[in-house]
Amino acid sequence: MSYVGNTPEAAELKRLADAIEQSAKGAEQAALSAKRSASWTMMAAIVSFLGIVITAATSLGWLDWAKRPSAERNVTQASASSDTSKSKQKFLVNPTPSSKAQ
Repeated sequence: MSYVGNTPEAAELKRLADAIEQSAKGAEQAALSAKRSASWTMMAAIVSFLGIVITAATSLGWLDWAKRPSAERNVTQASASSDTSKSKQKFLVNPTPSSKAQ
């Protein structure tokens, strides 16, 4: 910045005005950044709240209707097959359990 031909007072006022303008631009950028940060923080708070509500509803049994019946069927089938495999294992480990009874 050249202040040639200006009085020292005018040059000082110009430097002050430039400094104030730069400061205002910096403050505006900081305000926009703070606004963006607040928006993301609000979104994170909403998602967290929804997670808490869903967890509470699940714990209270309010969302039992949303469970898939096929998942329950697969669980019962898996437990039934594990029961038969356990009995087979018992049979293979003790091949003559009836001989003890006699």
